[in-house]
Amino acid sequence: MSSPALDSLLAAQPNWIAGDGSDLAARRSAGLEQLRLQGLPTLRDEDWRYTSLKILEKQRLQPIHQSDVVSNETLESTFLSDLSGPRLVFVDGCLVPELSATQNLPDGVRIGELTDTVTADVSLCAALGSCLPAQGHGFIPLNEAYLGKGACIHIGRNVHLEQPVQLYYINSGTVAGAAVLPRNLLVLEEGAEAVVLERYIGLGDAVSFTDVQTEVCLGANAGLQHYLLQEETQAAFHIGGLYVRQYQDSRLVSHVIHLGGRLVRRDLDVRLCGTGATCELNGLYVGTGRQHIDNHTVVHHEQPQGTSKQLYKGMLDDRSRAVFHGRVVVSEGASKTDAQQNNRNLLLSKFAEVDSKPQLEIYNDDVKCSHGAAVGQLDTDALFYLRSRAIDKALARRILTVAFAREVVEKIPLPALRKHITEQLESSLLRGLH
Repeated sequence: MSSPALDSLLAAQPNWIAGDGSDLAARRSAGLEQLRLQGLPTLRDEDWRYTSLKILEKQRLQPIHQSDVVSNETLESTFLSDLSGPRLVFVDGCLVPELSATQNLPDGVRIGELTDTVTADVSLCAALGSCLPAQGHGFIPLNEAYLGKGACIHIGRNVHLEQPVQLYYINSGTVAGAAVLPRNLLVLEEGAEAVVLERYIGLGDAVSFTDVQTEVCLGANAGLQHYLLQEETQAAFHIGGLYVRQYQDSRLVSHVIHLGGRLVRRDLDVRLCGTGATCELNGLYVGTGRQHIDNHTVVHHEQPQGTSKQLYKGMLDDRSRAVFHGRVVVSEGASKTDAQQNNRNLLLSKFAEVDSKPQLEIYNDDVKCSHGAAVGQLDTDALFYLRSRAIDKALARRILTVAFAREVVEKIPLPALRKHITEQLESSLLRGLH
């Protein structure tokens, strides 16, 4: 269905291809054709029935070819100063080499801009797109239609990268309707280990749109800690996905933290393709004002002895709304599967809303699976206790709210990141509590 947002993106795409001579042009053309046929999701799509795109559809969006001028001092102020390691910095989707740091990488490690890295390696080019779902929503072919910008991380066999790789995507907020559509590819060979942090940060007040899709291929016995920290502005539309394929005895720990955005939709799709593969999925989302935050997770247990654990917690204030839809699919041959799923939500206003739908699809008897969902308010007894200790109401509510989030935050082993998230929760994000 036609809309100003889709029409503007379709119109701009041919110029994007003409300005880029990479070998990915054929894939962009195929993505464009699929987008024309499929369109963007609507409320008639089951997975989007609680998330209306009407506000986004009214925007006139313009993909950015080059970043706007933002001082290095401003950009550097967004970095986590206590966190060292390789870093790629993108402003309005464009790589900023002088602020990136990929020198002196260990043998077997490649970190670089997507197009340059994958076109120089046949195996990486083949991996690109292999983790995406066969029947994805319309934002996936949209991302494919603009394929080229983004990051590629390749960790060779049995290489353990000790320092975290940081991917900074910073929106300058100076171009109204700026659209950024990066693709990230992470490939960890057999026995490799890495930590990767994706941060999405908004500056300025202009409306912006991000459509980011990240693919992860984990070889046998590989291990990845992945962090997604979304801190865009209240004028930002953020659509993204993390698509993971895990093979024998591989390990994934995912942390998804939403602290910003006007309309947010994140998909997390994990396929346990090998025996003994495990994943732990943790999430925290904070809604204020009229924010809308939609998290969709699905874990496919395709082989025996797989383990998955999910814990997503949300805090909703004002007139914000959240959606959590979590699916666990256990295939017929996936015996000895152990799958746990839990979603808990705290409503801080009588106008806040949440739709929670945990779901199990089990096609094997020899499994151990459970799921649960809870929606509640602050504990009145605990609130009364704090008030009786001469703590004012606003501070008491703040203490209890941060305590609710702590279960997820304390699962983060990076002290600098844990500190940053805690500070955000304790200050600007909770200033409206009363």
